[in-house]
Amino acid sequence: MLATTIGKKVEIYPQDFHEQKQWPYVSQVQEFVDENHIKISAPIQKGMVVPLQLYQPYEFVFYTSKGLWSCMGTIIHRDRLGDLHLMTVGVTLPLKKVQRRSFYRMSCILPFQYKDENKEIHTGIIKDVSGGGFRFINAKELALGQIITSKILLSPTQELHIKGKILSGDQSYVELYPYEYRVQFIEVDSNTQDLIIEYIFQEERKRRSRERGL
Repeated sequence: MLATTIGKKVEIYPQDFHEQKQWPYVSQVQEFVDENHIKISAPIQKGMVVPLQLYQPYEFVFYTSKGLWSCMGTIIHRDRLGDLHLMTVGVTLPLKKVQRRSFYRMSCILPFQYKDENKEIHTGIIKDVSGGGFRFINAKELALGQIITSKILLSPTQELHIKGKILSGDQSYVELYPYEYRVQFIEVDSNTQDLIIEYIFQEERKRRSRERGL
């Protein structure tokens, strides 16, 4: 059914996800029951198991070796194995490929470096990022369609090198960085995109924790 494995991440989207503007519930694949049923762990928030409703439609997004795939499904049974809370999900096939560029775009302030087509190195600040690209400001004027290679430091131990194409440009009204551009990732493998999506997820979770004073 899925080119995924036990332990891989699953995102669960309620039907009113876009209206509520909430972050998806996160789970993991625990067992393949048959062609149309899997067991996943119950999502946990604030240290508590989230009691998702039985027989209500949810969208399930599976992280696989071939990218992200989604389908609709319903939770038909709950059980428990020791301390692990499980949910049996009936999925509706076929799966559909998830377009990563449609994923959530996170606002940020993230310094980075890039090489232009002349191999010159420049600096800039990323203002928002998604699985499909980012928006940044810098001091150099760039041509639309130009290819740049960006070095983005997601953490002290996680450095990404990604090619991107300049899609659009505008003024930023920031004195040190007067030019603003939007970049679409090109020639990027699924593992790198998964790292970016996971980074966005972790950063958003940290922000929510700070807002709650945790």
